[in-house]
Amino acid sequence: MHTHDAFLNEISNCQIFILIIGGRSGDKYIHEKDKSITNAEYQAAVSLKIPIFSFIKKEVLENYKFYQENKDKPFTNEINFPAIAKQEDAISIFNFIYQVKSASVNNGYESFENSKDIESIFIRALTV
Repeated sequence: MHTHDAFLNEISNCQIFILIIGGRSGDKYIHEKDKSITNAEYQAAVSLKIPIFSFIKKEVLENYKFYQENKDKPFTNEINFPAIAKQEDAISIFNFIYQVKSASVNNGYESFENSKDIESIFIRALTV
């Protein structure tokens, strides 16, 4: 079994799905080359109605907001987004963020700067 298939099979065993979006795109999904394995895992969690906790790297979220404000302008393809490792992945990462934010459920997210931020958010949520 390919690792991508194994990853997706494991999603059904999860009680929650933690999505972390940073400045790099995951490997291309073997069955749909236009999406990453992370996109496929997220879609599997959505399909299975698993609660999703999304975290977006602060700098990536700032770049996303700048992109959203300028995406229809003629110079958009010339913008360098410093939080994105490979500029050719920027639009697909931003489209993925848009997909997560536009979902009918599980569309909340938290921004983070480091793993401690994610940890503190979970501790805060557990004590509420």
